Amino acid sequence: MATFKYEPINSDAREIRLLHIVRPPEISTRMMTLCQSTDTSSKVHGEDIVYCTLETLTLSKNLKYDALSYTWGTDANAPGSSISISGQTFKVTVNLSAALRQLRDSHYLIPLWVDAVCINQQDSKEKGKQIPMMKRIYEGARHTVVWLGPAADNSDAIMDAWDHIGEKAFKANVLDITPDIRAVLFDANPDEQRNAIERSIKELSNEVGWNFPYAARKALTERDYWRRVWIVQEIVLARNVIILCGRKSIIYEHLAAGSLFVDIHCGLLRETWAHMTPDDYWDPVKKEPTPMAEKMMALFSSAPNPSLSYLIGARTRQHNRGRPFTLFDLLKGGCIIGSTEGQRKATDPRDMIYGFIALAADVRRPEESHEMQYPYTRRKFNIQVDYSKSSDICHTTTAQVYTSAARYILEQGHTEILAWCQPTKQLSYLPSWVPDFSALIREPIGDCQPPFHASCTNTTNLQFLPIDSAYPTHLMITGIRVSKIAQLGAPWMPDLKSTWSHTATDSLFTTVDSFISQSQTREVPMPADALWRIPCADQLLDPRGDRVRNIHDVQATKEGYEDVKRRIERAKTGAFLQSEAGGRYLRTMSYLHNRRPAILEKGYVGLVPMGAAPGDVAIIVMGIGDLQNKMRNLKLT
Repeated sequence: MATFKYEPINSDAREIRLLHIVRPPEISTRMMTLCQSTDTSSKVHGEDIVYCTLETLTLSKNLKYDALSYTWGTDANAPGSSISISGQTFKVTVNLSAALRQLRDSHYLIPLWVDAVCINQQDSKEKGKQIPMMKRIYEGARHTVVWLGPAADNSDAIMDAWDHIGEKAFKANVLDITPDIRAVLFDANPDEQRNAIERSIKELSNEVGWNFPYAARKALTERDYWRRVWIVQEIVLARNVIILCGRKSIIYEHLAAGSLFVDIHCGLLRETWAHMTPDDYWDPVKKEPTPMAEKMMALFSSAPNPSLSYLIGARTRQHNRGRPFTLFDLLKGGCIIGSTEGQRKATDPRDMIYGFIALAADVRRPEESHEMQYPYTRRKFNIQVDYSKSSDICHTTTAQVYTSAARYILEQGHTEILAWCQPTKQLSYLPSWVPDFSALIREPIGDCQPPFHASCTNTTNLQFLPIDSAYPTHLMITGIRVSKIAQLGAPWMPDLKSTWSHTATDSLFTTVDSFISQSQTREVPMPADALWRIPCADQLLDPRGDRVRNIHDVQATKEGYEDVKRRIERAKTGAFLQSEAGGRYLRTMSYLHNRRPAILEKGYVGLVPMGAAPGDVAIIVMGIGDLQNKMRNLKLT
């Protein structure tokens, strides 16, 4: 077959292409319909070819079509990765070919919008015009069909479980549970609505117990699909969502309600852990964990990818007409992660910004006048989707996109993005104050409530020093010199995937203890409670799992510290020990990444960036609670 060639379309007239999968004898049909192909002629050289046609239409409210949401992949030249469009060969990835084949075999008859096919990916000018239209395309689609891939890792079991439990949870109004309601679930004196929800949850929880495919849930939510940056707008903007995995399907409402219920159910199971004694989870005769402890450890190790919960929350906010998303909101939710599995990915690094602008209310749309203003900001962010230069060849284009986004966010007062510049930064050509949005960005240490401001009520004074007015790369900040670093301890780098290291924790505790002892003979001696407040950065997890500044309950921090100390001693002998207080303390410590203990010349002891060196100056930056960049050879104002 000949290779497919696109006919040009008029994006300014809102033209789009739609795909329709057809039976081999019906190749003359112009729109791409998905239907069962039983003709043996569909097989070419042993491959089950999906036959399609493509038509150009004008995007309007009356146009009936569905949109596909899937993972692209990079295997477009692999066997089984070709489809036929009007008798011509069209290369797609194996995953897309599998999705179209599954839809065909399911007698799917609705015209379909598929970005890899309906946009000429080799025409950067067309891409630059069609991609900004994706907001209207997904909003206008009858359904957005999510393809998670073929069945694997017991995915049929979790799809069935989510559908069964999710339907019951949906009817029990679990989706009406807001974060505020969830924080007080099962507390005393519930109102009528909460009482009804709690009763339904307890009934479902008793039904499920331990009989839920938790490992399969983890495996399914760790598929590459959930890490795509583009799925955020595809799912959030969709009117209706259907999720497909292999031959199983589930509607979004059941998935969302089932996922939320299971999260709450797991929390109830963990509560039993808090009331267990050491004899309940450690068998002193066999010198091994008890069956109950093994169940608990399996539960702890099967936590799902956080991306699913983020998507559910974002879609709920969008459809319930909550506060509009800003670009900062979306980048914070989409780029700041708690695990490597949650890291968003994009083929083109510029898509880490382009993929969110359709949802951001403070990004100017091409059709908007310059007089239109977003109510929550002084001005809107002007950015144009431009793929005319290859990001692989021209680093400048990626740097310009990232720098302009970072500058805009800083101008809106979100100085905390400076803490997003972390050692994981990979794009070396970026200015030092611009985050690498394509890299692993972990939740900053200072991102807790209430925020910590070392500069007290002083406000930040940020100034841009433009080398080129169109591309400012320098940022000037004001700060107060504290003291030079006298001595450093070993880096504290908790791995996102590995288990707790008692040796690393013991080393951190010992170093902090030593530095506090040294500070007693210096200008600023540290108080005794610094011993347990420094290793957790004076924070603790609340019952909701959120980090809070430990202002009043210092005793809880001390109890957690002492529990961890006991756990270190038990771990040295191979015994197993776990407690609620110690567990909360350790989970808090897991956020203290890229840090190391230090003592300053004046006697201050604390945690500094991993890249710090003796002789570096510790600076309090005005108006910024947590800044991870190392300050070296700076001119202070």
